[in-house]
Amino acid sequence: MMGALLEATDCLPFTTAQAVLNGLVKNPKLAEMNDKALAAGRNYLTTSTVTPVLAGAVAGSLGFPQVNDVRRARRLTKRGA
Repeated sequence: MMGALLEATDCLPFTTAQAVLNGLVKNPKLAEMNDKALAAGRNYLTTSTVTPVLAGAVAGSLGFPQVNDVRRARRLTKRGA
C-alpha cells in the first residue's frame, strides 16, 4: 500500500522511501520483504487498469464541495471503482 501511495502522490522519491525503511529494519529478511512490498504496490498502480480515486473534495464556486461531486464520489467508492 505504501508503494502505491508513493507512486500516486509523488510525495517522496521511491528510492528514498526504500532507503529509510531499510535503515530502520535490522533484519535482512524483513528488509527484503519491505522492498518487495513497496515494488508490488508501485507496480500495481503502473501496470493495472485501476481508476485512480482522488482524495479530498473539489471546491465549487463558493469554495465548498459541489453536492453532485460528493454524491458521485460516494457512488464510486461503493462500487469499488
